[in-house]
Amino acid sequence: MKPRFESKLAFSLIEMIGVMAIMAILASVIVPTTLLTIERAAVRAEKATLRTLGAGVIDFVRFNSRVPTTSTNPPAYPAALPWATDITTPQQFVTESAANLRRNPRNVDRILLVDTSGGNYRALLISGMRSGVALPSLANLNSTAAFDAVWNTADYGVPANGTGIWAAWAALGEYLCIERINLMPHLQDITVVLQNSGASAVSYEVLRPNGTTFTARTTFAAGASPRTLLTKVGQRVNLYSDAVSATPAFSYVVTPGGRTFVFTTSWTPL
Repeated sequence: MKPRFESKLAFSLIEMIGVMAIMAILASVIVPTTLLTIERAAVRAEKATLRTLGAGVIDFVRFNSRVPTTSTNPPAYPAALPWATDITTPQQFVTESAANLRRNPRNVDRILLVDTSGGNYRALLISGMRSGVALPSLANLNSTAAFDAVWNTADYGVPANGTGIWAAWAALGEYLCIERINLMPHLQDITVVLQNSGASAVSYEVLRPNGTTFTARTTFAAGASPRTLLTKVGQRVNLYSDAVSATPAFSYVVTPGGRTFVFTTSWTPL
């Protein structure tokens, strides 16, 4: 009589419990790590978006010789954020629509703040990537002290919380996205000096890079004291040999160093 051998075609209950325990241990390690990786990727993507928007703000400033309409101006934040409209209409300085710029993928409003105190020209784009945690209200952010606190925040940190406005963000600095924009090279006053040493009146005007008037055409009498114009980089100073000509005799695009011009029988740069 031949011996009979039984083949084992299934796991025992003990073996199945062991496999499930191992899978649970692996899941407890892998899932949090995967979720954290996804969160960090989302934050990196938002910071890259803010850099692009910051470049758009700078292009807007160069073209218009002014900052975009910030969130502190009507209509009130957060119902609408007009800065996003400014950098997309009528000239499109970024490729996204204004509606897409106003909120990040976590449906949190992006805020543009501008500081011009003490002769500074700075801007901040602020965005939060922690779902359910709102940024401070503009009523709390609309001061130089609050602006400086954000500007001086270290990477992955939270702004100084002297008044408690950032309390909800304690220990959440890695989700806070801040883009700092230095507008000084584009908005600081550049001096252009005009002197009329001729025998008759001359005139001048200053145009923004977009062609609109920054300083209306102004007559400058012969022998008058030199005129000092405060202009911006990229603006165009049109100089006329009289008060009525339609075509300028000399046209100067403002550069960082400024310039002096003297009129005798024609305009001459010094």
